[in-house]
Amino acid sequence: MYKTVYKTGTSFKEKLLSGIVWRAINVFAAFVFNALLVRQIGATATGSFFYLLNNLFFAVLLLSMGIESGISFYNARKEISVSFLFSVGIIWSIAASIIFFIIIHLFDEQLLQLKHGYVFLTLYVFGSMLNSFLSAIYFTNHNSKAPNLTATLTNIILILLLPGMPWINGSLDFESYVLIYLAAALLSPLVLAFKLLQNKFVFSFSVFKTDSVKPLLLFSFHSFIIGLLFNLLKRSDYWLVNKWCSVTEAGNYFQASKVMQLLLLLPALASFSLYPLIVQSIKKDENSSEQTQTSTKVTKLIGMYFFIAVLLGLAITVFGYWVFPLLYGTTFSNLYLTTLFLIPGLIFFAATYPLTVFFSGKNQNMITIIFLSISIAVLVVCNIILTPKYYIYGASISNSLANFVFFILLLRRFLSQNKLSFKISHFTNALNGKEIFKSLVNLK
Repeated sequence: MYKTVYKTGTSFKEKLLSGIVWRAINVFAAFVFNALLVRQIGATATGSFFYLLNNLFFAVLLLSMGIESGISFYNARKEISVSFLFSVGIIWSIAASIIFFIIIHLFDEQLLQLKHGYVFLTLYVFGSMLNSFLSAIYFTNHNSKAPNLTATLTNIILILLLPGMPWINGSLDFESYVLIYLAAALLSPLVLAFKLLQNKFVFSFSVFKTDSVKPLLLFSFHSFIIGLLFNLLKRSDYWLVNKWCSVTEAGNYFQASKVMQLLLLLPALASFSLYPLIVQSIKKDENSSEQTQTSTKVTKLIGMYFFIAVLLGLAITVFGYWVFPLLYGTTFSNLYLTTLFLIPGLIFFAATYPLTVFFSGKNQNMITIIFLSISIAVLVVCNIILTPKYYIYGASISNSLANFVFFILLLRRFLSQNKLSFKISHFTNALNGKEIFKSLVNLK
């Protein structure tokens, strides 16, 4: 699809490693930006800022309706032209942004606690939505460099413009910086769109075909439900924390959650890259007399994800007490203990990635939807019971309990469906990640 994406004959291993490297660079830039930002503005302002971004995140999620998943699916299968998907992304982003602009005018700004202007909020929603659509095209063409590089450059620009930087010299206040942050969401999608146009993928109404729109929308809606439930499990407690905790406490909790989300970015990317291989493995099982090859590999992957998350959790436990104050400042006095309560949730949630990929590859997404719904109910009930009394620590415990329930439900169904019994050897053998990777790559 792209003339300069990869040389002919580039192996899957090279593509996967390239994607991980560029994603790691992007994650590092995001981490540095986050650390510098919260250190400058403190826990109280952090609480308000991240609460605003959380509301905008769900606005983008609802308005996108999972279109990025449909774009990824059909572009990976090469069943719909890139020009068509490009056009869908632009038209949908414009239409959804207009709807968002109208809604926040019809209702009071306090509905989402938005205080920074209709235009900039709409620009952020438009830019975030279009970026996810266009990035889906790049990623499914094995081009991780362009979207991650533009995101990294955006973070670098935002770092350079931070109000506390010496070269800014007090000429920019935080309120103005928030407007710059919202507008910066346009930078990456504009670059990605320009690159697509350079590669002769045109935006045009003439490329539309009715028989392509319907399956794209149906697949996207199904993925949207799963994505919505996933993010409700990861983020819906923000509203409950905001209700029962002070702004400073909320800032500590939101930052602890941000740390967890950054740590989960790499396993999420790995799962996205492994998805086509798991699907191929499932098809191979269906066409042969042996039905346990994929389940064995997935079992080892579960253990590998689990142990990697354990190592990350141990690193945070050992070094976080000293590192967090240096990175984020003294106003985040509750950050370390809050993070400790969230670490079990990180470990169990990371271990669910191979399971959800497996059920998706089997076209059994309804299993994931049901178990996500149950886990969200657990999250809400536990928060109602614990958060008013134990505040952000109660919210952290609730988060870990909900993730544990989600993991156990998925694992139990996986073992039952594949007639497997739980063996600790599956987890200990999982440390041999090289063997797992080679067995998956050989499917190509």
